[in-house]
Amino acid sequence: MEPSGLYLHVPFCRSRCPYCDFTVVAGAGEGRIAAYFEAVERQLVRLAATWPWPVATVYLGGGTPSAVAARHLCRLLEAVRRRLELLPEAEVTVEVNPGDAAGPFLREVAAAGVNRVSIGAQSFEAADLARLGRRHAVEEIPRALEAAAAAGIERRSLDLMVGLPGQDPEAVAANVARAAATGADHLSAYLLHLEPEVPLARAVAAGRLTLPSEASVADQYRTLHRAAAEAGFAAYEVSNFARPGCEARHNLGYWRCAPCLALGLGAHGMRPAAPGGWERWANEAELDRFLARVAAGGDAIASRDPVAG
Repeated sequence: MEPSGLYLHVPFCRSRCPYCDFTVVAGAGEGRIAAYFEAVERQLVRLAATWPWPVATVYLGGGTPSAVAARHLCRLLEAVRRRLELLPEAEVTVEVNPGDAAGPFLREVAAAGVNRVSIGAQSFEAADLARLGRRHAVEEIPRALEAAAAAGIERRSLDLMVGLPGQDPEAVAANVARAAATGADHLSAYLLHLEPEVPLARAVAAGRLTLPSEASVADQYRTLHRAAAEAGFAAYEVSNFARPGCEARHNLGYWRCAPCLALGLGAHGMRPAAPGGWERWANEAELDRFLARVAAGGDAIASRDPVAG
């Protein structure tokens, strides 16, 4: 039986970034966080009963998983091992904010089986981080990589963004060079996309910020690929670059349409469905509804959609 992926959504953030339209919960207290993880464990118990595929990759995304106490993530990974067939060589990734990447947190999650981190750098320019509402400082980015290495986490990825206000191709090339200098073995680079309701989009609409032109963004994208290649990163799929042998197996699973079990708020999963097709599903995206449906013994799945094979 082919292996599957597992996505675990950790929606909590200390604050919502002004460009973000993801499924996040900002400023939650410890009681609410603990209740959420208990609910995700209960959802795991329910869905694991009909999930026959062994799990080759686990991805804890957010939100900001590093914004919660490591014990919550460790307990959830322990529950995964009890309820699912987690392969011994599984890739286990956790997203980390550079400002949260303290040694104790990283050592705890590494002891629980995390062997890969995805660190949300976004930019090596302080002005970019300020406009994006990021809570970390530029100098915390390389320190986060060093802390992950010291904790024994072998695989280390950085996220970057392109198409930012005031950004040009030269700035993109400089970001790639600085990212490569940290020792990261993988880069993910995403184009800034703004939904109309987010604060950064309103600032652009009001003329307080200016986004690069489409031509500049196209140049930035070409520069990104060229600079990444020059630094030893090969492009694979749309937005990812890896040193040889360091591709994210979880990402590749998405591209190969491997089954993926999705747990937690607003998470999306996919599994084969007879005859010869697939089923995609989405979990409840509002926290109180998610908690209530799990408490009532439900699976907290909000929608199911068939996909032709």
